[in-house]
Order: sequence, then structure tokens, then C-alpha cells
Amino acid sequence: MTRYDKLVKLSRKDSMGKASKSENKTREKRILDATARLLLRYGYDKMTMSDIAEEAGISKGAIYLHYTSKETLVDGLINRQTIEYADEIMTILEADTDNWSFIGLYRHAIAILPRYPLLTGLIRTSKEIFGSYFQRTALDMMKLKRRSRPEMLKMMQQAGVIRADLDIKLVAYTMDYMAYGLLNVEDIVPTEEAPPFGDVVNFFAEIMEKTLIPPDGGNQEAGRAIIMQLISAYKAQLVAQEESQASKEME
Repeated sequence: MTRYDKLVKLSRKDSMGKASKSENKTREKRILDATARLLLRYGYDKMTMSDIAEEAGISKGAIYLHYTSKETLVDGLINRQTIEYADEIMTILEADTDNWSFIGLYRHAIAILPRYPLLTGLIRTSKEIFGSYFQRTALDMMKLKRRSRPEMLKMMQQAGVIRADLDIKLVAYTMDYMAYGLLNVEDIVPTEEAPPFGDVVNFFAEIMEKTLIPPDGGNQEAGRAIIMQLISAYKAQLVAQEESQASKEME
């Protein structure tokens, strides 16, 4: 075989590899989309790999090319929705160059959560959606997120974004309390009796603005930089996890 023939062969192999990667990504998206629909329809415990294959319009064997189990599949789905959620928050941050504030971001972050029903289900610890999955990954992830909140708030306090005299542990607890209560209040108050979700979020934000922010408005640019840095780092961690999992499955 001539050197030219070898180069042509390598070029064709590379082209096939690229096409294969594209096909794999498309198939993976179909699998994740199907899983998201079935989780909300049936819940984790009732959903089977056969159900997912039928919903996605592929063979069950094709699913195992991407995910070794139902558990790792849902891991990937949660990662994807978390990355999408982080991307939307980053977009809001980048677009709101004039009126950004830490509390404003909190308001946006809560307001857009209903568009991410699986993340909302995690926060609500919805057994209807996740069932026995909560015995492992989901609860660990949410506990890790709660543990990281005081550190983020401490950074905000040191940068002059929030009041220096506040007890950070109390602030973190109250923010969790308010967010969790907002997403779970429908268990107590019927939907038809509740005010519009957006109005409640704005009211919470107004309370926090008056309680947490220094009288002079605080260092908003420092707060913006901290949030962007943390979101970027968190998203990079999730992407790295996805790549690591994909690499293991290819071996």
C-alpha cells in the first residue's frame, strides 16, 4: 500500500468516526428525551429499559451502548438538565449588564425552575418521579449543593455583596427554606387558591433585597463575577463527569 493509499484510508476512517460520533449524539439525545418523558409519566421505579427503548424508537441493546444501567441513564439525564439550567442562568447574567444583582439572579433562578421539572423533582424529593433512585445519587447531589451554599454566601459577604453583620449559616438556611417551601406549598395550598408563581417569587426577592443587601446596594460587580465563576466551575465539573462516563462506556 502506498503512502497516498494509507492517507486516503486514514481520512475515510476519520470521516466515519466523525459521522459515528454525530449519530451517537443524536441517538443519545433521543434516549435522554425519552427517559425524561417516562420519568414524569411513570416514575423511576415503574420505568424499564424496554419502555425507554420503545419510547425512543430504538432497540434496548442500543441503549446499553450509551448507558450501563437505568441508574446511570438517569444520572446522565440529570447532568444534562443541570447543564441546561446553568446555561440559562449564565445567559441571564450575560444579558443583564445594567441591573444585575445577587437577589435578582436568585429571583430568576427560582422563576425558571418550573421549566426544569426533573430538577424541581429533585429539590422536592419527589418519590413519585425518582422513587428508589433517591437511595443514591439524587440525594447525594442535593446535599452537596446545600453544603456549598454557605461557602458561596461567605464569598459574597467578604466581597461586600451582602451585609457584613449577617449570620451566613442563618442566611443559607433561610434561602433553602424559602425555595423549598415555594416549590412544595402546592401540597398544602390548592393551585386554584395560590397567587401567580411569578408574583410570589418577586415578593420573596423583595424581602431578601431589603434583608440581605447593604444600604448602598453592595458590590454588584463582585457578586456577578463570583456567580459566573461558580456556575462555570460547576458546569465544567458536570461536563467532565459526562466525558468520563462516555469514555468508560467506550472501553
